[in-house]
Amino acid sequence: MKRLLCVAGALCLLTGCASAIRRDVAMPGITAGAPTFVVDETKPDDYPGYMAAEGNIYSCRYGIHHLARDEFSPSKAVIFESLLRQEVPEVEGRRVVLERFDVYHNAKMRYRAVAAPAVAGAVGGVVGAMIQHSLENPVQGFALQRAYVDGDPLNHRIPNENEVGCEDKQEGSYYASYVGGGVDVIVSWFAFRIDDKPFLFKTYYAFQPDDKARMAKALQESMRMSVVGVAQRVRPALGLAPGESTSVHVPDVPVPDASATPPAAAKGSTP
Repeated sequence: MKRLLCVAGALCLLTGCASAIRRDVAMPGITAGAPTFVVDETKPDDYPGYMAAEGNIYSCRYGIHHLARDEFSPSKAVIFESLLRQEVPEVEGRRVVLERFDVYHNAKMRYRAVAAPAVAGAVGGVVGAMIQHSLENPVQGFALQRAYVDGDPLNHRIPNENEVGCEDKQEGSYYASYVGGGVDVIVSWFAFRIDDKPFLFKTYYAFQPDDKARMAKALQESMRMSVVGVAQRVRPALGLAPGESTSVHVPDVPVPDASATPPAAAKGSTP
């Protein structure tokens, strides 16, 4: 127990607790102010503090940071409205209600890799194997494409694989097989209605956080790419032709065929 607490303290020194708490992101080219056609019905932040979650080695939220409202500039509703308008300008004349726009930075695998030498034997075989995969396979699968969109996040499950994060909390977890190893992942949730038609998406963006500048750039790019991917699925659902402004296609998350894999026994999330 004391040994693991010491490791947590050491990680706090290595990563910098103060810097680990905030991931301030400013979106260039988007003017601050109130949204003009998006109705903001997002809920207040409800995520545990640093030592109860992101900095707690015993928590399934360990290494996972939820970006609070005051870490966005301008507001999340304004960012969403501006990015959606760029990709689906036709929605400006419709009623758009934003119910959720949550962004999580999942650095759990990197945190575990830092802690691994000190807690070898205490982490467990599954997590240990995932760490080894992360170290041996840097940025696997993201040479050209670093973003995925899941249009059915409440039902997609991968048998025989634990999520990196908390199972069934609908937060910042992901499956390692989605992105390979050696990367952090920005996980975003979007829930909104357009003329009372509901939409729910979960997006993934993998990157290597070399420094604070790369972190900020990754957050900006992840939000832009996420909304691009969301828009590519919203347009046909609204009966609109494909947009002409986007040159990149954001693919669906690579969910395996469940019928080809025997069902697994229920498992908990990674510790």
